[in-house]
Amino acid sequence: METVKEKYELHRWDLDRETDPGQISRQVIAVHAKHGPRLRKLPMATVVLTLDSGKEDQDVRRIHGTKSLRHIRIIRITEEALDQGGILTQEGLSDLLSVDVRTIRRDIQALYPAKGSCANERRLS
Repeated sequence: METVKEKYELHRWDLDRETDPGQISRQVIAVHAKHGPRLRKLPMATVVLTLDSGKEDQDVRRIHGTKSLRHIRIIRITEEALDQGGILTQEGLSDLLSVDVRTIRRDIQALYPAKGSCANERRLS
């Protein structure tokens, strides 16, 4: 069983933590992590992220389309992660939102045209 958990990185999901509908508990890189070591060796933080906020998200998708909904979700979950002491990577965002990493990079460039290199822009300020 341990091999399965390691192989599929199930340690990144905290299934015992209570969440509201539309939320997910996830282990991400801790804000205080130093740059350089491999991702697996970095300190982690468990955060609760709102992937679907129900009617609000439905309204955004209906009025503005799926691209705008994805942009709102990127902003929402990166802010939630930061507020809870975590950092989301572009790969982590692509995994959570079920899109390619290149899509996340384009979305970040559209959201933050001056910087565009980091989903967690608040950390850099």
